[in-house]
Amino acid sequence: MCALLVALALAHPRAGAATADPLAAEIARWSVFLKNNTSTDELWVQVKEASAPILERADKALHDGRRWLALQRLAARARESGRFGVPGTTVAPERKDDAGFEAEWARLGRR
Repeated sequence: MCALLVALALAHPRAGAATADPLAAEIARWSVFLKNNTSTDELWVQVKEASAPILERADKALHDGRRWLALQRLAARARESGRFGVPGTTVAPERKDDAGFEAEWARLGRR
């Protein structure tokens, strides 16, 4: 995860290329994920409330030309919100009910 975030921070659009900034795209992707995830899970609500301001500050840092600060803030947010899935994916079965959690716990315990 860290290697990906470092690569995003170092990536700059090539002169003359019509490519978007990957760091800006990642901040936008997570912002949309937070906005559109309407889960009422108590822990998710807390993470969502804490993550929104972090993403706003990451976006501001990026617009102020402070890519490393934006990356650091994005990484802090991704660490917390990433426990609830990645934007564009569905919720894992073990997060839906106790039986799913117990089955996943048992499966990983054998490893």
